[in-house]
Amino acid sequence: MRLVERGVSRGRRRLGPPGAAWALLIVGIAVSLQITHLWNGMIATDQRNRFEQRSMDFERQLSQEFVRYDDAIGALGHLYAASDHMTPAAFDADVLTLDVQARYPGIEDITFLRPSDPADLPMEPSARRWSRESGLPAVIRSYTVERFTRTPEDGFIVYAPVLSATDGGKDAGFLGWIEARIDTENMLQSLFEYGDVSLGFAIYDGDVIDPVRRVGTWPSDADADRGTLATSDTFRAFDRQWTLQVHDLPGFIDASERRSPTLILFGTLAITLFVFVLIWSLSRSRARAFRAVDQATAALKEREQMLAHQATHDMLTGLPNRRLLTDRLEVALARAPRRDTGVALLFIDLDRFKDINDALGHDVGDLVLTETAGRLRRTVRPSDTVARLGGDEFVILCDDVSGVTEVEQIATRVRGAMAEPIRHRDGSVVATGSIGIVFQPDGLPADPEAILRRADEAMYGVKHHGRDGFALAEPIPA
Repeated sequence: MRLVERGVSRGRRRLGPPGAAWALLIVGIAVSLQITHLWNGMIATDQRNRFEQRSMDFERQLSQEFVRYDDAIGALGHLYAASDHMTPAAFDADVLTLDVQARYPGIEDITFLRPSDPADLPMEPSARRWSRESGLPAVIRSYTVERFTRTPEDGFIVYAPVLSATDGGKDAGFLGWIEARIDTENMLQSLFEYGDVSLGFAIYDGDVIDPVRRVGTWPSDADADRGTLATSDTFRAFDRQWTLQVHDLPGFIDASERRSPTLILFGTLAITLFVFVLIWSLSRSRARAFRAVDQATAALKEREQMLAHQATHDMLTGLPNRRLLTDRLEVALARAPRRDTGVALLFIDLDRFKDINDALGHDVGDLVLTETAGRLRRTVRPSDTVARLGGDEFVILCDDVSGVTEVEQIATRVRGAMAEPIRHRDGSVVATGSIGIVFQPDGLPADPEAILRRADEAMYGVKHHGRDGFALAEPIPA
């Protein structure tokens, strides 16, 4: 009877794993789902921060370009008004001499109109009349001219009034208008040809987002690939309000960012299942079970360390990401006054990386990014930080820097390292970089994001002046 009872008891113990294994399985699944949820939230927050930063950069560059065109048209009007013998033909000759259309690629045509010149557009008479009465520039959003075949949202016309300045100032007499036909597509192409192609935007005349008021888009097919992030802001030019709407494109989110939550979920579930099966199979041996628990604990700790590393490092290159870079920059700025040294930040953007990616493929593009990361690490000191912000943007953070001369020496070494060819399976490619630098002396505390923005602005200045160089920006004032 005892034998039967013992056998039944033993048989019951063999029906399934112990309760601890089931509890571990349930807790492991819950933890896996929670980790994946938190990781998704971190990625979404980082994407939103990067999107807002790039959007502000775009708005600043675009508003400055609009104001530059506004100033140029106004200066030509003053040139005409100040001359006693200026004629429309002489004005056209001056435009050619000053090479206006090469300096301002968005100006498709610019000429002087006298009050008696006939109008060739339906809205032109009212625009001229309003400009003459108000003394302010008038704008026509949509137009079609035989030699200027653009869709309505590709440009606008500005009528700037010209008042005589030779006999008594602006009240001396009305001379006519400067008519400037602005091709928005050419303007934007010249401004953003080497910029970030992972964002798209549209420009509207006024403070209302209305397709009828749209005067330009970039890239031309941006509407077809619109993502989920969007923002808008206003700026002034030509004595009127304009609205810039920015949205993300498919390339804004790295493939590694899209894959990482799924990899984390499957990885943590696999570890949980492994531990569950291990405990179940070893449940009748306490010693083996304890060893298995120790191994499982070590595996979980290793996985935790790996997740912590992934949260602060770039998946492709293994470099610190923006979050870790910002933390180290804050520490370096706080430590600089005690050491009587400065902090240098070099913002590097690869030149024509999109062309390399498109022509040679993403495999070669990834090779260029990883090889560039390795060269940058070997160029600076072990105590310096080399980070990747995403895409083709890298940042070098150097503390304990004695002065501007040392910073320029570092930038020169970086340029030399990047100038060396990168070999791939079909040949080699050279990926130079444009470098914007901020040197923050000791005793000048500053916000890390402000330093990054200023270095980014300096880098774009190098882009527009030929690339493959570096520029030193002013430090952030205290």
